[in-house]
Amino acid sequence: MASTLTTGGLGSGLDVAGMVAKLVAAERAPADARITKLDKANTSDLTAVSTLRGAMATFQDKATALKDSTALVLRTATSANTALFTATADSTASTGSYDIEVKNLAAAGKFTTVSLGATTASAVQTGTLAVTQGSTTFNVVINSSNNTLSGLRDAINSSASTTGVTASLLTLADGVHLQLNGGATGSANALSIAASNPSAAGDVSLAALFNSAQTVVAANANITINGLAATSATNTFSGAIQGVTVNVAGVSTVGSTTGLAVANNDSAIAAKVSDFVNAYNNLITTMAGLGGYNATTKTAGAMLGDSMMQSIQTQVRRTATMVVSGGSSIYNTLSAIGVVRDDTNKADVTGKLKVDATKLQAALTADSQSVSKVLAGSGGIATAFATALDKHTETKTGVADLATREAVIAARTKDIAKQKTALEARIADYKARQTKIFNSLDGMLSKMQTTSSQLSQSLSKSTSI
Repeated sequence: MASTLTTGGLGSGLDVAGMVAKLVAAERAPADARITKLDKANTSDLTAVSTLRGAMATFQDKATALKDSTALVLRTATSANTALFTATADSTASTGSYDIEVKNLAAAGKFTTVSLGATTASAVQTGTLAVTQGSTTFNVVINSSNNTLSGLRDAINSSASTTGVTASLLTLADGVHLQLNGGATGSANALSIAASNPSAAGDVSLAALFNSAQTVVAANANITINGLAATSATNTFSGAIQGVTVNVAGVSTVGSTTGLAVANNDSAIAAKVSDFVNAYNNLITTMAGLGGYNATTKTAGAMLGDSMMQSIQTQVRRTATMVVSGGSSIYNTLSAIGVVRDDTNKADVTGKLKVDATKLQAALTADSQSVSKVLAGSGGIATAFATALDKHTETKTGVADLATREAVIAARTKDIAKQKTALEARIADYKARQTKIFNSLDGMLSKMQTTSSQLSQSLSKSTSI
């Protein structure tokens, strides 16, 4: 009976690629898991610190905006008749009321020529037209190319020397007129016109052209405030009432006055206080999420137990309850001016604040200056917040703890990248070595299979003899 020699069932070759892939995967798995864990933790730290910095920066912006002592000194200026005048007030204005009479509005000078009939093409003398506004004069040369009303209009408007003076054409019942319009109001900007070097007779005389009186004489605006006169080259009066700008638009009935009331802008103050409180709540809610533990989801915040986080939380809460010195003995805390703890949600222990609008309005009515001092100015709570958070949020490593933490995270990121690169190099080397080994083994098995086949054939022949 014939017999057959085998190679243990290995066949004519090995699946080298498949076997090497399995070995490489097994070799890579522990290092991959370790690096992935480091990377995930590092990314979590970076996200947490970035989130914290963002919330702190937003709050700092609101706090910094209130460092100016006048940040909450806001005024309104209300006119009893806006058809006559409107007004605005800044922080230097004092509250009070004023009686204003608008005597006349500011005006720019206007010159209107005599009529030259129904056409704009009537010729005028050539020469030079000197147009003076205030202390500035520009000359318009009139020649055969522009010695008509329309040509003169265009020459004036295209003059590079003009200081706002313009020209236009008026078509009235008696014909076409050229009108010069002054570019600035006020008596100091009086408008005048002089002609020189006229051409030969026969054309319309330049002198006669402007022989008519000024349509409007440049003038100042004049008003009375509580019976006292004030004047302005424009229709805007700045500084006549400290901190108040009055813009006149109409003329009063002779002897009649209109009221102007300057008061605290309580709604604008309340809006700024509300913005500040919202930014504060966003910060402490962010910190509570990063440094807390959710018992319902059994999830810990990324910075749970972090000493830096705890330090910032303590500092923020302490500052929110500070007593402001140098002001009122009644209105000297956030709570006293209507910024109180938000107890709407009893389960919320983050320490959020809310604005009690009624209490804030009462404080503003009773002592608006003290309300301002509590938040704004060098001794206010906003300044205290800005100063306290500066040492955390500065970008200088070694000075600010956030920057120091970010530097540590950045260094860790670089180290993880190096570990990934080193792993790839090691795995590539390992794969090459294993591939070489299994290729060699495959070659040996192939030779063994060939030898076995030859031996089987020899045995088969010997047996059949």
